[in-house]
Amino acid sequence: MKLNKETISQYPTRRFFIRYAIPGMVGTLMANIAALVDGIFVANFVSPEAFVAISVVWPIISVTLGIFIMLTIGATAIAGKCIGENKRIRANLIFTQTILVVFVLSAILLFLIYILKDIVLPILGAHGKILEYADMYFLPLVVSSFFTGMAYCMGQFVRLDGSPRYTSSTFIVAAITNIILDALFIIVFKWGIAGAGWATAIGQFVALAMMLLHFRRKKCSLKIIKIYGGWIYLVRAAMNGFSEFISSASGGLIAWLFNITAFAIMENMGVIAFSVVNYALFFMTMLVYALGESIQPLISVAFGAKNRKKMESFLHTALMIGILMSFILMSIVIINPALFVDRLLKNIDIETYNTAIFFLRTMSMAFVGISLNICMSAYYTSVQCAGASAIIAFLRGTALPTILILTLPKIFDVWGLVLVLPLSEIITLIVSISLYRKRRPKILVPY
Repeated sequence: MKLNKETISQYPTRRFFIRYAIPGMVGTLMANIAALVDGIFVANFVSPEAFVAISVVWPIISVTLGIFIMLTIGATAIAGKCIGENKRIRANLIFTQTILVVFVLSAILLFLIYILKDIVLPILGAHGKILEYADMYFLPLVVSSFFTGMAYCMGQFVRLDGSPRYTSSTFIVAAITNIILDALFIIVFKWGIAGAGWATAIGQFVALAMMLLHFRRKKCSLKIIKIYGGWIYLVRAAMNGFSEFISSASGGLIAWLFNITAFAIMENMGVIAFSVVNYALFFMTMLVYALGESIQPLISVAFGAKNRKKMESFLHTALMIGILMSFILMSIVIINPALFVDRLLKNIDIETYNTAIFFLRTMSMAFVGISLNICMSAYYTSVQCAGASAIIAFLRGTALPTILILTLPKIFDVWGLVLVLPLSEIITLIVSISLYRKRRPKILVPY
């Protein structure tokens, strides 16, 4: 079943979610599982300092990945609208341009990041043993980031091309490869944190190779064509997907601010304890981003087809699923936070352990806001309301956390630190609701 104007009108919402959204969520989850897998193996078989080093290094890469995501999500939204309007050649042009630009940018940016690592790592808080581990992890992380960016870009277009199950299968194979190689490189070969990085790199290379094979299949309708101009579409794609760049890049910035603030309040104990929270937040955010990315092609094609009922139905279904997921995960964290802490922190003192438990329980209050805000941002990107999407991403990802983290801990100490994210999400949600009033489907697509 291809995504187009006819199928959007013909089939019920539930069928689209089963056929596209659920496989899309699985694929996105598996594409992001590498960071979680690396952390678990490193925490259990290397050292707590090596585990923290992964959290320290990641903000550098998040900026670069944010650029790839910005271009890809913005481009697939525009290409999806073109498909809904039966403009296949234009969709192929956007696809070709996006692949080319992501390839060139990824190679240049990652090379620059690598040659500047000795300057950047200490700024991010890598010192002593943590700096040693971060340096070991850096090269394989840069290589894996190149493959990740390309595989992610290809995967979004494969999904738009009507093959979400193929995308999911590809990332499942890549994740299984990553897990097997983590065990082999870390436990058997004793390569330490570098082994985790190379396991991820190889897993993402497998994903990229399988994505490329899709475009040789006969049923593939998206094709790489000769570029005949029309670069304005990619500029629009970058503008439309700018909120995704903000979300990805700001994740690294906020993690850094939390690290240095936690260190100022509790020294290394605070940094180690917050690293667990960072993983839980990453897992929650990953779940909701998977949901948001899975509905974007559905809403964008429905938008192009001027089918506002399906736009509303897709959005409302996604919001309900997001709320359900957030409540389930929040309940697990509040009832049994040790489920996360025991897996990620080994051989630590009781005070650090209890601090991690406290951080995890209190910051889980932000989960519901995270799910609603990310889904709304995905909706705004899908209907090409780039300004609204950017406002949501900027508020929750940069402006509010930065302002609050620089003020609340000075007033309320540790409690000020843990209230930063819940307050940021609540304020952002209020703004998002006000923005939606003038960007509802019945206003964007009037009869």
